[in-house]
Amino acid sequence: MAQIRGSAIPSRQILSDANTLSNQSRLWHGELVDGQLKAAPLREAIFELYADPEATTAWGADSKGRTLSRLPSYAFNEEHLFDVGIRIELGSGGTIQRQVPQERSRTWNEQGTKAVQFGSHMVALNILGPAYVQFEDHVDEMATVLRCYLEEARPSKIAWIGQRYINAIKVPVAETDVGSYFAIYPRLPADYVGHRPFALRLQTAATKNGAVMVSLSLEQVDASDATYTLDIYARSTSDVPNDIDAIRAWQVTIHEAVRAAFEHSTSPRLRDHFAGSQ
Repeated sequence: MAQIRGSAIPSRQILSDANTLSNQSRLWHGELVDGQLKAAPLREAIFELYADPEATTAWGADSKGRTLSRLPSYAFNEEHLFDVGIRIELGSGGTIQRQVPQERSRTWNEQGTKAVQFGSHMVALNILGPAYVQFEDHVDEMATVLRCYLEEARPSKIAWIGQRYINAIKVPVAETDVGSYFAIYPRLPADYVGHRPFALRLQTAATKNGAVMVSLSLEQVDASDATYTLDIYARSTSDVPNDIDAIRAWQVTIHEAVRAAFEHSTSPRLRDHFAGSQ
């Protein structure tokens, strides 16, 4: 049975909602990809864990305070958010279930470049582009944040864990051959030139316990650039052990598939374009 669940993890949603950030999330970060990509247009990286909606947890009124006391760098600009609480299950019955919306909090570091999110059934670490170095530099912090939640909430069952990279790629507005920048851009008739509204979603990889989905869409066009959103989202596809070492190992393993998805979705021309960026 396929499930589509509303995920309220990103600090800046692709579609506008209460989580929208300021334009600081549009800055660039640098990371080498097989020695080719010198600068990548990362908007945000997200590492998440969701407990099963039907699971019991020990998360209570004092849990957030105890958890944040173990993460003293995240003590600024606390926000209170609500998940939409809707789950659509696509199966033979075609049922639609509405769950009670769940509250969660988002607390930032002093620079406003990283945030942690906690709720009774979820935890996430959000890293904006200016704070992102490369994956290996953030693994320990990611594991610490997830461990703090697991030790406090003690969920009876984990629904999924995920890793997500949201990129904002600017292409010169005068460029007519958009397909030369993106390997997954659809082939269009010769007279369909320019930057046309579109959205594409493609599964690029499947592992023993994970799948990687790539979404490419035109976000906006201004006088100088057309901005395309390249959203790469990996999620576990089977039971996840309630063990931080196993969860950390999954994040490390799936990142290789995420990295490959970025390379396979973009073109050498695009990577050459970024190679000269500061």
